[in-house]
Amino acid sequence: QPVTDFEVLYVAGGGMDPRMFKQMGPGARTHSDDGAFQVENAEAGVAALMVKGQGYAPKMQQVTDIVPGKTVSGIVIKLEAGAGVEGRVLDSSGSPVPGAQIFDGPLPLADWERERSIRATSTADGSFTLDGLASGTVTISAYHAGYAGGNAQVQVQPGKAAHVDIVLGAGGTVRIRITENGAPAT
Repeated sequence: QPVTDFEVLYVAGGGMDPRMFKQMGPGARTHSDDGAFQVENAEAGVAALMVKGQGYAPKMQQVTDIVPGKTVSGIVIKLEAGAGVEGRVLDSSGSPVPGAQIFDGPLPLADWERERSIRATSTADGSFTLDGLASGTVTISAYHAGYAGGNAQVQVQPGKAAHVDIVLGAGGTVRIRITENGAPAT
């Protein structure tokens, strides 16, 4: 049965590292009654695709033998039901933390990376829901500007919602001074 609403990310060169796709942000959102799509003007050689659909685990597919002016066809990408996580973000005293950004995977450090990778935001009671996760052990991370980031690992499988609480501690400040041969760098 075709998946009719999905997102496609394309990377020339065929790199199959999932972190590369996360840094790209959202892909091309597509609706197709028969599940078909095409990538226009694909670079010659090898490419990697990642396809995501609501409620499905993401799937990566390498496409080889891309030749200018020719169409590579017959590629079928089979999405599988994704796993889900329900959880809460709490501070160290057990109070809910609303407005925390939720990520699947390690906490992105840079602001631009976090903006592109947010999967959910915690509600007023600190709760959040993620779906479309690949089954197995996953790291779920949370970030809020008023706290140090936190994460937890949880075992997930399709058809069962796993539960995880992420505790955010108080953050500290690090001051750094950059010098060149003992003098302030210019």
